Amino acid sequence: MAVAVTMDNTFGATFIGLVASAILFGISNLQLYYYYNRYENDSRSLKAAVAFVWILDALILGFNCHAVYYYLVSNWGDPVALDNFIWSMKVQNFLTDIMLPTVQTLYAIRIYRLSGGRKFIPGIVGVAVVAAWGVALAAGVQVAKIKTFSGVHDARWALYASFSTATAIDILLSTCMCYYLQMGKSMFKPTNSMLNMLIFWVLSTGLLTSACSLAIVLIYAIMPNNLIYLGLDFLITKLYMNSFLAMLNARKSIRKRAENSSRGVTSSSGGVHIDSRSRGPISITVTQDKYRDVDVIPLHGRGHSHSTTDPSPIEADDKVMPRFKVPGAAHFRADV
Repeated sequence: MAVAVTMDNTFGATFIGLVASAILFGISNLQLYYYYNRYENDSRSLKAAVAFVWILDALILGFNCHAVYYYLVSNWGDPVALDNFIWSMKVQNFLTDIMLPTVQTLYAIRIYRLSGGRKFIPGIVGVAVVAAWGVALAAGVQVAKIKTFSGVHDARWALYASFSTATAIDILLSTCMCYYLQMGKSMFKPTNSMLNMLIFWVLSTGLLTSACSLAIVLIYAIMPNNLIYLGLDFLITKLYMNSFLAMLNARKSIRKRAENSSRGVTSSSGGVHIDSRSRGPISITVTQDKYRDVDVIPLHGRGHSHSTTDPSPIEADDKVMPRFKVPGAAHFRADV
C-alpha cells in the first residue's frame, strides 16, 4: 500500500532530522571538549583524526541547514524549486560518504592493534574498509549528477550500496573488536570486568550506527516517494561521531570501575593478590613455585601472551602494567 506524500513526511521529516542532528552535534561538542581535556596523552595522530572527523561533521550540519532553509524559507510554495536537488544537498552527501569510511578506518586501525600484529582478520577488515571507500566515492559521484528529487530514483543503487556497505562493515568491525577483547581475558577478575565493559561499549555503539544505516535502506525501499529516509540521513554522521567519541571517553571510567572492583580481590588460581586500597600504586603479590607471566591489563588481545611494549589501543594514554617473570614468592609495586 502506497504512502501518501505530504509535507509532514517530506520536508517536515527533513526539518525534524535537522533539529535532532543539531542536538546530537551539541552533545558531540561536549564530548570533544571532554576528550581533549582528559586525554592529553593520546597520540597527535589520533587527536588530529578526531578533529578532522569533527570538522567534517560540522560542515555537514552547515550544509544541511542551508538546504532546509532553501526549501522551507527561501523557496516555500515554489513547486519547481522544491523539486530541485540543491547543491548543498550534494555536498553534504559527498562529505557523509567521506566521513563514514573515515571513522570505520579508525576502528580498523584499532582492530589491527588489538590483534597484536596478526594479519588475517585485520586484513579482511582492511579490504572491507577499502571497498567501503570505493563504494562511498562512487555513490558520491553518482549523487552529484542528480538534478531533482525525482532523479534520486535513478541513482537509488548509490543509496542502497553505500548504506548497506556501511551496515555490513559496522557489524564486521564490532564483531572483530569483541573477538579480540574476548581473547584478551585472563585469570584476573578486574581485567575481565574491564574487558566486559569494553565489549558492551563496542556492541552498543556498533548496533546504533548499523541500525540507523539499515533503517535508511529499509525506509527508502518501502517509502521511496517521501523524505523520511533523508531525515535519518541527517542523523547518521552525528551517531558515528558520538559513538566514536563515547568509546574514547569511556576509557578512564571503565578503568576506574575495574580498579574499584580489584580492591581486595584474590585470584582463585595462581596465588595472585591485588590490593588497591591504598592511595598509592596498586600492590600486587604473586606466589608461584614456577616462573609465571603476570600481566594485569592484557588489552592487546593476544590470548595469554600479551605484549606491553606498545600502548593499548583502548587505553592509549594510561600506563600499562609491565610484564614480570617471578620465581617463588615475590612482591611488586607498579603504577596501573
